[in-house]
Amino acid sequence: MKLKWVHIKNYRSCKDVRINIDSMQALVGANNAGKSSIIRALDLLFNPSTTKVDKETFWNGDSELTIWIEAIFDELSDAEKENEKLKPFLKPDDTFHIARSATWKIENSEEEGTPAGDGKPVISQHFCKPMPKYKWLQEGQINGNNIKEWLKDRENLKVGDVDFLEFVGTAKPAVGVWKTKAKEFIEVNLTDEDLENAWNDNPQGYAGVLKGTLPHFIFVPAVRDITDEAKVTKTNPFGKLLYAVLESVTAQQKAELEITLDGLQKRLNRIGGADRLESIIETEKKLNDVLKEYMACDLEIEFQSPSVETLLTTPQLFADDGFRNMVTNKGHGLQRAIIFSILRCYSELVTGSGEQKKKPMIFAVEEPELYMHPQAQRNIRKVFRGIADKDDQVLFSTHSSLLLDVAYFDEVIRVESSQEKVEGKNTVKSKVWQLPMQAMIKD
Repeated sequence: MKLKWVHIKNYRSCKDVRINIDSMQALVGANNAGKSSIIRALDLLFNPSTTKVDKETFWNGDSELTIWIEAIFDELSDAEKENEKLKPFLKPDDTFHIARSATWKIENSEEEGTPAGDGKPVISQHFCKPMPKYKWLQEGQINGNNIKEWLKDRENLKVGDVDFLEFVGTAKPAVGVWKTKAKEFIEVNLTDEDLENAWNDNPQGYAGVLKGTLPHFIFVPAVRDITDEAKVTKTNPFGKLLYAVLESVTAQQKAELEITLDGLQKRLNRIGGADRLESIIETEKKLNDVLKEYMACDLEIEFQSPSVETLLTTPQLFADDGFRNMVTNKGHGLQRAIIFSILRCYSELVTGSGEQKKKPMIFAVEEPELYMHPQAQRNIRKVFRGIADKDDQVLFSTHSSLLLDVAYFDEVIRVESSQEKVEGKNTVKSKVWQLPMQAMIKD
């Protein structure tokens, strides 16, 4: 599955932006042209969260608008085409046409005279596919109440000369029968002229389908702190990498580690008897000798031995570039390279690689050239090209010509902004120019 086309409306500076996407795309343009808005709109599409939407997220700060981020995916694998959860949402040409929307819902106060609250964002998901023009054949419209209304006007339950009720074989079909026969009727009696593309909103279970089947989208903003990336939690990429290591430890390896930890405990605590360190025994004895002058009591020094899980999930990252030190004390260029490395490895963990590849990846980076010397920037381009050549996709914004190649003109998307007054208020709109290879060939 590959992302092929994106339409962004009412998101930040993107009033109405359409972009063709190939294996690798570079967003170029002046500061504040809208490059980051495009990348962050895609992040909202793939990783929706209400924390990413506030009133300023809407174009021109107008929260009465609807943010709309629409995308088409093609080149689905055979496994994706046959995926039982995904198949109902695919178009006949095996493309997947989706959208996310965001609206601002005002929370009205229940008490009279109390002003309304500031509201909150609501995110919805949609899919588009050809549907019958007739509501009585649309699965989402078929329910008990609608069937009662449709049966009042039986003469309209026809396509051409074919009577739907005669096809069903009963005058009053139940909901389940109506849905089953509607599918059969569509396949047998409808032509392309009887279908039209229609958007379907928030079908049951659809959010889970998107999460399970869409490409894995990794976003690296221009400013990202290595401190957060190097922590080990169950939610951040580095932590997930190490928890995956823990899961891969065999029972025998874990038993060997536990024997080692048990030996350590015996060297430190009374459980070790004669094997306990003499210095600890002497210190404990001195404390008890003094304590006995006050009251009868036995004081024991006990060291808590870490578990295997604790040891494998609480490391610190050190980098040796001629001087070994924690990565947080290294230069920003090296820190950024380490962030790229962590996220690349994490993506392979999530998506798989080679014959074990489970899902594709889209790697989106804001200004990858930051803190990098010219040769390193050229190397970054080679790395990105390598990712794109392995059936994944790369999208990045840049101010550096070293990350571009005129031979690959179709990779470049030029982003510009224009200002105009609307009802006396200054507004900014992003515009894009690109020359996809197919457009070049057609021309």
